[in-house]
Amino acid sequence: VETTGLDPSYNEIVDLGVVYTTVEGETLATWHRRVMPNHPERTQPDAARINGFAPDAWKKLGAVTPRAAVTDLLAFERERFPGKRLVRVAYNSKFDAAFMDNLFKQAGAAFDQPNYSYYWLDIPSMAWILGHRPLEHGDMASEMHVQGTSRVPLEHTGLGCAEYNVRVYRA
Repeated sequence: VETTGLDPSYNEIVDLGVVYTTVEGETLATWHRRVMPNHPERTQPDAARINGFAPDAWKKLGAVTPRAAVTDLLAFERERFPGKRLVRVAYNSKFDAAFMDNLFKQAGAAFDQPNYSYYWLDIPSMAWILGHRPLEHGDMASEMHVQGTSRVPLEHTGLGCAEYNVRVYRA
């Protein structure tokens, strides 16, 4: 996820990307949406500097409402993965879970869908178990010799971050 700031009770998701893989890390599908927050005025300057969020730019990029993003995501998952149990994996699962829960609430949906596992896997925790000590994105990317995320604001997307997570997972 990319957000308007760091506080999930105040800030919102502006960019959401998902990579669906097998347990071995083989990519099965990707999904991405720019999301127009209900309160763009709450955008923190540091967040906008990282992800390039600006209401006019998002309109031009076809941003959807929070409700449309959740509806599209759930429809995609029902169509592509009927009857499959999905396990969420994130770089900072606590951060992502809090923002996703709020996004689903904005859309009038429950984040704990029947096809979602209760558990989240956290990329740095998995790497730590294997002996990797850097926890920050850039440091871990360097240590594992994988391409990090884009530093170009409009290219720094939820999908780009999810693809980075897959590269680290594979490494």
